[in-house]
Amino acid sequence: SVEFRDFFIADELNSLAYSFWTLAYFFCAYSWHWEDLGAHCSVMQMWSTPVLASVPAWWRLLQCIRRYKDSSEFVHLQNGCKYITSIAAAMTTGTRRIYRKSTTCVLYYFLITYLFCLIAFLWLKILWIVACSINSAYTSIWDIKMDWGLLRPNSRHYLLRNELVFYKWAYYVAVPINVLLRFAWTLNLANFAIHPQLLGFILAVVEALRRLQWNFFRLENEHLNNCGAY
Repeated sequence: SVEFRDFFIADELNSLAYSFWTLAYFFCAYSWHWEDLGAHCSVMQMWSTPVLASVPAWWRLLQCIRRYKDSSEFVHLQNGCKYITSIAAAMTTGTRRIYRKSTTCVLYYFLITYLFCLIAFLWLKILWIVACSINSAYTSIWDIKMDWGLLRPNSRHYLLRNELVFYKWAYYVAVPINVLLRFAWTLNLANFAIHPQLLGFILAVVEALRRLQWNFFRLENEHLNNCGAY
């Protein structure tokens, strides 16, 4: 059976996707004996990076399936779908980075090849935006309504819940912050003069801070209501 500590650790690891992403660089560097890494170990060009980044999401998905098997409660499959969107977001992000890094749409002699390259890149970007948007929306709603137990229409605290540990203003501040940080990936769409790997590190720090905030309200809700039925 899946216990609370199992779920909690796995959820924490989901916020360390950047660390899993860079594991591929470590393994590549080790295999090349730390020589000429610029030529052989570009994180942007390795398919292993998005695969490793999605490992925590796969772990949580399997936990959700196991909990559904044990309890037959449909909510666990709904939760599992959330991690499917996380996997899709990780894979489309990795594919877009690899395609952008390894392929340059240069007009040589074949116009049709050039046009195909541009169209393929455009559709890949659209797919990436759609996958990440669905994931961010799904996870934001789940964070607030299911994990934190908020947005209760009949609560004596407007759009919160009946029992609260912290001041009410803390919840009203935390909810929009959580949503904004869930959509922090959209900074990739802006034309900042920042190296992509530096921006990736900044987003990783932002996600770690978001998870820290999430921990307080998730543990509070579990303590008050045993919302996860552990």
